[in-house]
Amino acid sequence: MYKDIVLSLYSRDVVDGQYPNGLAYSVHLAIDEIPLHNNYGILFPKGGIDELNRIVPKFAREIRVAQVAETYFITGIDVDEEGISLSESKDRLWCWPTKD
Repeated sequence: MYKDIVLSLYSRDVVDGQYPNGLAYSVHLAIDEIPLHNNYGILFPKGGIDELNRIVPKFAREIRVAQVAETYFITGIDVDEEGISLSESKDRLWCWPTKD
């Protein structure tokens, strides 16, 4: 017999000196309110590379999950390092599809 579980997806708040935005604004998971992966992010938006060959991180907030047929879609809005929605990204979401 299977037990019902509650899967939570969320981003965290920045904690100065302890949990920076690069970690806070990623996708975190919990089952029955117990955080997975020591409450660190598990999914991160794909960053870029700038003209000086440095990694430019991307950020996601307002994490959601939806199921379509056999596939789950984890989504989040694109935000800047302060957690504010990027005006050029208002009609786009980060999306991670998974079957498990």
